[in-house]
Amino acid sequence: MYLVTFGLDPGEYDSEFHELNDVIQTAAENTDGYLGNRTWNTPEGDKVSFKTI
Repeated sequence: MYLVTFGLDPGEYDSEFHELNDVIQTAAENTDGYLGNRTWNTPEGDKVSFKTI
């Protein structure tokens, strides 16, 4: 099983970020056993976390 978590600062992201994010998401979705993903913010709202399982 693979579990990937990214911690990001909220804000605007450039096209290079979005292109890489799309590649990672597509690879995850095409992996046998892919269960989905979750996104959440810290209570303070200063961090965004994204988990793919």
